[in-house]
Amino acid sequence: MSGIDPVPVRPPYKSPWPLRTRQLKCDEEPEDGEEDPYSTIRFSVMTWDFHRYVIKPAVQKFVAPDQRRLRREFRRRHEARLQEVYEVFLCSLTDEQRTAAEALRTENETVHERFLASLSQEQRGHLDRFLSLVQKREPEEPIPFDTERASRWIFHQVLRLGWTPARFGEVDQVIRDGSRSGSRIERIGKKYQWIAFHQLLAILADHCLLHDRWSDEPVRPYSGPWEFSERDLDPSLLLRSEPRERQESLKLSWLVPAAASFEAVNSGEGSSHWLQSLDDCPSPVKLLEVTDPQKRRWIILEGNYSWEESAPPDLDPHSVDRRRLWYQLRSYLVRKRDLSRFFAWAKRQQWYGRWMPESHSFSEAFLGEYPWHPAASEAFRDWDGPSARENPVPVLVTSAEYLWSKSSEIDGSVSALVPSVPLLRDLGLHWNGNEVEYADEEGRIIAHSPMCDSPSCLLVCPDAMATYLDHQGYALVWTLVGEKLVIGPSLQAGDPDGRAEIDGVLILRSKKIEQVALHLHFVASGERRPARSSGRRGGHHGQAD
Repeated sequence: MSGIDPVPVRPPYKSPWPLRTRQLKCDEEPEDGEEDPYSTIRFSVMTWDFHRYVIKPAVQKFVAPDQRRLRREFRRRHEARLQEVYEVFLCSLTDEQRTAAEALRTENETVHERFLASLSQEQRGHLDRFLSLVQKREPEEPIPFDTERASRWIFHQVLRLGWTPARFGEVDQVIRDGSRSGSRIERIGKKYQWIAFHQLLAILADHCLLHDRWSDEPVRPYSGPWEFSERDLDPSLLLRSEPRERQESLKLSWLVPAAASFEAVNSGEGSSHWLQSLDDCPSPVKLLEVTDPQKRRWIILEGNYSWEESAPPDLDPHSVDRRRLWYQLRSYLVRKRDLSRFFAWAKRQQWYGRWMPESHSFSEAFLGEYPWHPAASEAFRDWDGPSARENPVPVLVTSAEYLWSKSSEIDGSVSALVPSVPLLRDLGLHWNGNEVEYADEEGRIIAHSPMCDSPSCLLVCPDAMATYLDHQGYALVWTLVGEKLVIGPSLQAGDPDGRAEIDGVLILRSKKIEQVALHLHFVASGERRPARSSGRRGGHHGQAD
């Protein structure tokens, strides 16, 4: 943001107010049998999915102006409706029942029960409606802007922008009829609807406060479209989908220099022996130290790995048992003065359940806005701990996670690991504008997350990291959590072979990674390990849950 003044592009935008709508002939559906040239626009905006799932959720986050007047109107309408329903109930009563109703002012339960017993089903329905209205209270929360009024304005704006049945009615009908197969193409009218919808949000943002009824946050001024997930495209990372190839089993590459072995199973030793052995597990040290095709060395700050045994080529993979192994490696900064205490504790831990601090994710900020933009504030994480029931010393998570899945045009979602805010700040790094790369002041790439390779991981330059650690008095450590299991028919039948949990601890010393502990805990079929009462569930790659 250096040299750029954001004030001109921040709200308010001085839009006209109030929001005016007037009655048009095309607002109403034609008489039966008449052709309706505006039906695709009107029903989409006023009734169907665009109204329910686009307009309504967004508009209801805006507090309508003049709350006092709206509350007075609510009370007036409520009292009028109450009187109307009560009159209907009274008119349904016989003379004898009306006389009995007068006696209800006493607190005699017998009188009440006798009166209720005299009512027909229809009369009881009138009474229930009246009593439900009596119990209906004036809303305590701020009254949102009128969704029907907003939808009507969008409908009229679509027409003002230039959509007419003569210009686009026929082609919109063709697109609509063929939109349920093949690639998705929106009607021309739908494009006008999106333009009008965003124009409406800009006007409401200028003149209405925001309130999220599902949040404890107070009413607040509008800051930007990230506050209600209305940013469809990230211009700093123009991808239709995550380019990584989805692999059930990772293949050897510069990014995955070690792999699981299933030879013991293939040689006839069976799944039980394989589950209880660490001999064929890939070395975590080898996974964390990699060299790219340009011969540059990197260390992995966080990585997620999975390997799966191949099924015979003539069989459906889901019809046979297959061995699977996965790892999750996460790194933390620990102050060197706390290192011995951390290791004494960490060597005894089982990380399964993901109760250690994990990277925070951010899903409303553009990649290029991280970490300076307010929309990225949810990703900030400072030192965690110590905690009496978790880590005994403070630790700092080294990564955060970028997530983007806004537009229905995107095939799936895009995600990437990025350096945590403290790490970016202390290393003096900035996003260099090229995918997920972070450079120092001299333009050298110090950290990056490869977008064209699997698995998902975050890489950092070992020289820069070692210098930083020495200067700050920190140590870089990793936790490893993994699992060995058999998937397929046996797992569906009750997991007869059991499974194995793998736990490890590693550290960076003199630019080299050392394994401090690695152990396996076999969990027999039917055995349930006790849950940690303090367990924190993370939000990143759900295999460990």
